[in-house]
Order: sequence, then structure tokens, then C-alpha cells
Amino acid sequence: MSLLPGCDASVLDAWFARDYTGAHRNFAEACDHAGITRRFVQHPGTGPAGEPVGISVARLGPLCADRILVILSGVHGPELMCGSAIQTGLLQTGMLGALSPDTAVLMVHAVNPWGAAYASRTNEDNIDLCRNFVDFNAPLPVNAGYRAIARAFHSQAEDGDALLAEFARQHGTLALNTAMWGGQYEEPSGFSFGGHAPAWSRLVLESVLREHVGSAQRIVVVDCHSGVGPYGYGLAVCMQAGTALERVRKMFGHWVLAPREAGAGDYYPVTGHASDGYESWFEGRELSAIVLEFGTYDLQHTSGVMRAEQRLRHHGDSIRAPEAIRHDVVEAYCPADPAWRYAVWTRALQVVEQSIAGLHT
Repeated sequence: MSLLPGCDASVLDAWFARDYTGAHRNFAEACDHAGITRRFVQHPGTGPAGEPVGISVARLGPLCADRILVILSGVHGPELMCGSAIQTGLLQTGMLGALSPDTAVLMVHAVNPWGAAYASRTNEDNIDLCRNFVDFNAPLPVNAGYRAIARAFHSQAEDGDALLAEFARQHGTLALNTAMWGGQYEEPSGFSFGGHAPAWSRLVLESVLREHVGSAQRIVVVDCHSGVGPYGYGLAVCMQAGTALERVRKMFGHWVLAPREAGAGDYYPVTGHASDGYESWFEGRELSAIVLEFGTYDLQHTSGVMRAEQRLRHHGDSIRAPEAIRHDVVEAYCPADPAWRYAVWTRALQVVEQSIAGLHT
């Protein structure tokens, strides 16, 4: 079956790796195929077999470009498999081969390489990178709700489920989601930990973006994620507000989800999101940032998989084999379903085309 010019079902399937090693190899080969130089920033740790892991950086277009599209993958560990396939496909198919002279595309592959290698959403310090972009010289945010449910991530699944269900019954689903997902800065081995200092990945990402964005005045960031939303659909989520949000909606459509918009509805607030970092680094420039979130399974299933991985990593009290849990984590974020992968690829192409067009309007 032909999917798109230069891409059939078997080729598309090959872009979706099942582990960090495969994703890294795919992206490296795609860079070679496209004839572009790839820089590898090695992580101080290693993978499960002692292999080196790290962040790969590749750029198309001139260093003096006034407009730049940044495509990120793997901020949340195993979500790399989805974002890497998008980056790999864009390079292998040559879809970015006709950029205008004032435009560049920067790809940052495996922002959280340790988490990708170990099938963990968090990094080597159990930090959720999307909660790490806070000012650590100021008082850290307090998540009072998390204190009430922290035990759920240490106990056996039955006790944890009951504790969370009771919290939701008493306080509501929004309060539970805020407690679980909003970010907490007190328990290093707990869930949704934002850290006590900038993580290695945050520091590398900031350095890479400052270097490659340079003096560009128009910046679009597409951060590829998976695991939340309707199955197979790429939901554009914008954590910006005001004029920046208006610009993002003009670029991607009015269905962009904006959790920080007044009257946005029952969307839980988060602290330390990466978009806050971009806005501080590139203040005064035209920045449009989205999280491109591809839905997989329902949130209850995904949360259960994440909690199993969390307990295995920090407490070792799992009733299932570690390999089975890690398999479940990868499947939760990158289903082995050809229809899902096709939906991801076609939506990603649409968003990339919208991004490049938006840089020029």
C-alpha cells in the first residue's frame, strides 16, 4: 500500500523503533541519507548494557537564518519512539529539501536519552523534564494535593488505586489530575517530580537552542509527545497565552488546546513547562511553541503503566517481570499498530507544513 510519495507501509514501520538504540540508529542513518552533519552530546550515564546514550542534534539551513523551526523528540523518555519516527521520516523522504534561504530546521533527538534507554518517562534523577523549567533561585511551587496521594506511588497497585479513587471522590477529577500531573518538588522518588536544580537535559537543550536559534526573529517549536488524547490524533497543545496563542491558532487552527487560556475548562495547571523556558530564553522574539501530543490509550491505562514502572524503579515491588513492564511502557506511548503509525505520520506532515508556512506569514 502506498502511503505517500517515497513511503510505503514497510518503510513507515521501520522508522518506528522499539527502543532507544533503534531510534538512535534510525536517526543517524537518516542524517547520513540527507547529507547533514549530526552532533552527538553524550550523556554522563549509560544505557542498560553500558552503551553510550545522548542527544543528537541536526540542522538543515543556514546558520544566519531569520526563521527557524525546531522539532524535538524524547522529552519524556519512551515517547522518543514516536517523535524519532517523525524526525527520521522527514529526513529520509526529503520533505524538508526545499527550504527558503532565510529558513532553517533544527532537530533535537532524544532530549531525555536516559529515560528513552530505560523506558522511563522521567530522567536519571526521576525528573519529569516538563516540570523542570522553573526558576530554582526562587521558592519552588507547592503541590499540596500530591502530599495526600504520594503513598499511592509506593504501595501495591490495589492500595494505590483505592487511594486515588478516594481522593477523586472527595475532591474531584480535576483535583486528582492536578495532584498527580501538575508537578511536585518535594519527593525525589515520587511521581511528577520537577527536580531541585536544572536537569542535564534542560541545560543541554538550552545551550543547543541558544546556539542554533542565534539571532532568528521567528521561531516555531514543535515538541513531539505521545500518550494523551484521542487514539492516533495529533493534538496541538499550546502553553502560551495572549498574542502568542493567537499566532499559534492562526498557524495550526482554532482547535489548538490552550490549558492556560482563561475559561479553558477543566485542564489541570502545570508548573515548570518547557514552553516557559523557551519564552524566557527568547524574550522579545516571535515564538510559537506547541506540544504535538499523539493519543494512544486511555489515561487510566497509561497512568497504571507509569505507576508500575515507577514502583519497579524505586521500590522493586512489582508482581510482573521488569521486561514485561518496560514492554508495556513502550506500547503505551508508541502502539505497534500500522494504522496508528500512519495517522501519526500524516498528521506530523500537516503540522510541519503549517509550521513552515507560519514562519512566512
